[in-house]
Amino acid sequence: MAVDGVQPTPSPGHEPGPQPARPPLGAYDAESLARCRRGTAVYCLAAGMLLLAFGALDRTRFPGATGALLLVRGAGATVLGLLLVLLRTRLGARHPRALGVIAAATTGAIEQVLAFAAGGGLQGAESPINLGTTFAMLGVAVLIPWSPVWSAFACMLVVGEYVGTAIGTGRAAGLLFSDKLTLFVAAGIVAVVITAVLERRRWREFLRTWALAAVHREAREREKRYRSVVETAGSIIVVLAPQGSVTEFNREAERVLGWSQAAAVGRDFLSSFVTEASRATVAADIRMALAGEPTRAFEARLLARDGGERVMACGTTRLVADDGRAVGVLLCAQDISERKRVSRSTARGPSPSPAGRASRDSASSPASASASPSGTPWRGPSRPRRPTSSAPSRASRWRGRARSVTRLSSAG
Repeated sequence: MAVDGVQPTPSPGHEPGPQPARPPLGAYDAESLARCRRGTAVYCLAAGMLLLAFGALDRTRFPGATGALLLVRGAGATVLGLLLVLLRTRLGARHPRALGVIAAATTGAIEQVLAFAAGGGLQGAESPINLGTTFAMLGVAVLIPWSPVWSAFACMLVVGEYVGTAIGTGRAAGLLFSDKLTLFVAAGIVAVVITAVLERRRWREFLRTWALAAVHREAREREKRYRSVVETAGSIIVVLAPQGSVTEFNREAERVLGWSQAAAVGRDFLSSFVTEASRATVAADIRMALAGEPTRAFEARLLARDGGERVMACGTTRLVADDGRAVGVLLCAQDISERKRVSRSTARGPSPSPAGRASRDSASSPASASASPSGTPWRGPSRPRRPTSSAPSRASRWRGRARSVTRLSSAG
């Protein structure tokens, strides 16, 4: 899951772009060892059961050597049982291929001992001993999952045992020897080819499984990084399913809205977290985001668990799967309730402080106005004084003139 239009962040230590695939040879070898151990155990069990099952034919085909053949078959089954026990030990866990070769060589050797105990009376390819030798080679190809080199080595040992036994018993000069040798060599070649085909198929299947595991591992790492970013973000991040239910609820959303993640996940976002007045706006933006049109910075009121409202600046974007299909909506919101409250207070103007209001009230009260700055009682507004002048008035000037006229008339 990724945000629409955003490329996934590459893992630390990896350069962007396609990286050359390095074959995981170590992991494949470890898995091959485990498979080879299981396959060798199945081979030993199957060889022992066939060895004992073919003993029922000895009484009919070789009535004179039934006891000896039964003894050889019992000894061979015991050896295969010991190999089966060894496979369950630490030695078997470390060297299952070597034990597989020993198991194939043991099966081939038992068949040669059975041929010698039967007194050379084996006739044609229908002989159960010939069938057992063929199984010793084809069984390693089908039952033991290893490389063609190990199959070729095991088949060479089985064929070599047959050739050595034939030379030692003087039967190498007959026509029957060459026919059986051709049969066993052909069986060995078929075993190597089968092993190569199966090994190539196993390698391809392992690469496919390994690539799928690498993709899942990268997806888990991406999911872990995504959750880390969501949980540590300082904004409210809510992830919604296409039908509108909450699928992610980060820590900041828990802190601001008061809902725990467990309680919020699964609830319908619009009916549980959005006020009725904002539901139409939020629903429209969610629809736009699902259609591939992200929205930015629209205001909405969200409901807290205590019933309060929070003013949010929200944005939505679409979450898409690897195939481009919309799988949800990422809603990111920032709480701007305090910012809105401060802006409304600033628009109304600054409110006077308590000290300023007390000073203004005391200055306008009559009690404070009844005293003068000098401390004497105030007696109301004083009348304005008439300005004084040092110049003589008009009446005094007329009196002076009259006295002057009187003195002149007396003198005449």
